[in-house]
Amino acid sequence: MKEIRRVDNFEYIIKVTVVIIGLVHLIYTISFALTGLYFLLPSSIIQILISLIVAYIVLVKNKGHAIATIYAHLDILFSCCYCTYYLGWGYGFTMIIVLLLSLAYLQNFNTFLVPIGIGLVEATAFFVMLYITKDTPNYPNPFMPYINIANFLFMVVTLLVYIWLNDRENAKIIKQLDDRKEFLQYKAENDYLTTLLNRRAMNEILDNVLEKLKNKEINSLAVAIGDIDNFKHLNDTYGHNFGDLALKEVARVFKNEYENNENTYVARWGGEEFLILFSNYSYNDSLHSLEKSRKLIEKLQIKDELNKTSVTISIGMSYSINLINKDVLITKADAALYNAKDSGKNRVKSVNLG
Repeated sequence: MKEIRRVDNFEYIIKVTVVIIGLVHLIYTISFALTGLYFLLPSSIIQILISLIVAYIVLVKNKGHAIATIYAHLDILFSCCYCTYYLGWGYGFTMIIVLLLSLAYLQNFNTFLVPIGIGLVEATAFFVMLYITKDTPNYPNPFMPYINIANFLFMVVTLLVYIWLNDRENAKIIKQLDDRKEFLQYKAENDYLTTLLNRRAMNEILDNVLEKLKNKEINSLAVAIGDIDNFKHLNDTYGHNFGDLALKEVARVFKNEYENNENTYVARWGGEEFLILFSNYSYNDSLHSLEKSRKLIEKLQIKDELNKTSVTISIGMSYSINLINKDVLITKADAALYNAKDSGKNRVKSVNLG
């Protein structure tokens, strides 16, 4: 199974934001110099330096993401208000304040109150600037229309980039949630030691297969219970870790034989017991398959750094072509298993219930 990571797109988005802010300040600084707006250069250069410090903390030190988010809004808000105050509305910097109102809701905050608070501050700043500047260009410049258009394009492109980033990150989150759901389902349905199905999952499958038999979707059902012979002696002689190794090796045989067949299921039923479920198998085919598994297990060499031995397994099977109670099927398979044990172990015994 895949490693399940924390589901979160916040850090990635703020890292991109910090990089964008630094680049934007650099672009505006160059633009102010080229268009003769020299009095805006000092504040712009200072903001570049601050952006570099924030970028170092977020990108290199990988911390301060929440504070960096607030900084990003305040930094852009200050820039827009500062430029609007000195240049007027004709340069389009107030449009970026409207953009900020949107971005607050595209970013991932722990509480909905944060974007509301940010929105109130930015909306207030917008109306304050409207009141102060009276929509009059204070500093006419031949490049004013071009700067206005550039700000509009910057606003549109930035919004589209953020929407794209959020869509991409949300897709990652959905994928991670799907992986987590799959992982948790796997943990709930599979035995931790052997990775086979566990008893709860097998009971559900058995109920479903019995329902199919009732509805004539399948024509037969067989339940087999296998029990490793002399398992207590194995544990007492070689230790429980060696016993776990034996369980894993036997499970590997069953997994290779049955796991990729849609008509067979195998589970660790409990302790050293395994349950194999056949659907739509003939009586003879079921017995043949179990006998093949028994012989493969008989050939196993269980070994670790200190010990080496072989194991055998006894198997009991009950078979039916008619709807039958689940408990009866399991009880009859258990009885056949005890018969195999009493008959000398390392063999398959069965009962055909008709």
